[in-house]
This record gives sequence, structure tokens and C-alpha cells, in this order.
Amino acid sequence: MTHLLAGLDIPGELIPLTAIAFGSVIGFFGLIAWHRQRSIRLREREQTARELAAYVAEGSMTTDEAERILKAGRDGGKCS
Repeated sequence: MTHLLAGLDIPGELIPLTAIAFGSVIGFFGLIAWHRQRSIRLREREQTARELAAYVAEGSMTTDEAERILKAGRDGGKCS
């Protein structure tokens, strides 16, 4: 069986280093994407809390209802 990279003049030591570099770059961008998703989720949660506080202030919702909605959001949608 011939080596896949036999036609290229790439030294054997360069292949693991290239794999580590590409893995690091992919991991870096994955970390950035995870952090961005987490920031967006936190911002949306804060916006929901503000909206619920406004509903409670105007009297169209009770504090118990708002608390139940916020608690359901924290538990991943599990209602008791």
C-alpha cells in the first residue's frame, strides 16, 4: 500500500505539526463560536427578564407567573 502523500515532497515531521496546527485553529474558532452563542443566550435571558418585569409593573402579569416563566427557562423548559 502506497502512502497517500508519497507524491508530495513533505517531510514526515511536518505532517504531525500540520495536524496539530489545524486542530488548534479549529478548536480556537469553536471556542469563539461557543462563547458567542453563550453571550447571545445570556443577553436574550436578560431581555426576557426585563420584559417580564415590565408586564408585572403594568399589572398584566403577577409576580408568581413571571417567576414561574423565568424558572422554566433556567431549568431547560422543565415545568413542575
